[in-house]
Amino acid sequence: MKKNLKKGISLIRYGAAFKLNLVLFIIMFVLGIAFEVLGFRAVGTKMSLNSGFMGIDLGAVFLLCTAAFPGQMTLSVDLSALAQTSPHKKNIQTSMVTKMNLVFSLIAMTLVVVIRLIMCAVTHTGITEGLGNLWYSAGILEFVLLLFFAVCYKYFIATMVVMYLVLMAVGWGLGFAVGSGVISAMTLILHPVASLLVSYAFLILGAVLGNGISRLLYQKNLSKFAFGISMQRTK
Repeated sequence: MKKNLKKGISLIRYGAAFKLNLVLFIIMFVLGIAFEVLGFRAVGTKMSLNSGFMGIDLGAVFLLCTAAFPGQMTLSVDLSALAQTSPHKKNIQTSMVTKMNLVFSLIAMTLVVVIRLIMCAVTHTGITEGLGNLWYSAGILEFVLLLFFAVCYKYFIATMVVMYLVLMAVGWGLGFAVGSGVISAMTLILHPVASLLVSYAFLILGAVLGNGISRLLYQKNLSKFAFGISMQRTK
């Protein structure tokens, strides 16, 4: 795995529109940290985690999405004429990118946890309040994102529509259920350790399923909407 991962990382700088993607990565990274920090708001003498936009934790969204940039850049290398005739073509589109998504997603998830722990300490918020909702605000989110990344480069538009519908359905569904009193907000809060375990379990499951999906779709052409400009440059 280490050899495959190192090879994938070494290919990042050869990806299409590297500088542009690097700028986008930095912007999303900074926004992710900012939203995570600002997600803690004053309530009396303590702080509580903001529910975010439409029930979606924007900080987690931005930070977890940055984890896809390395794999995306490596995958774009597969568009070159040299890669098309290379025996490593399938490995790049499946195993290599999946491992990169897994490792960088683990790093991003851990960063979200660290930021929340720091904010809990700074704002004197209880650990349960700060991390108890991690399993759905970041765990389920990352699960959906990893499945999305496994499909979107083949069926970009359809996958985008489905992902947004799923995330909005989950966010609105939870918000409506809590707001209408169907369930108590506290029933969604797990013990911090349990929340962490469930979150990382969702992440790993998403990576495993994503790897299987990428292998099933390997023979399909890359989406022109996902790599349109890059495809034109490689012709």
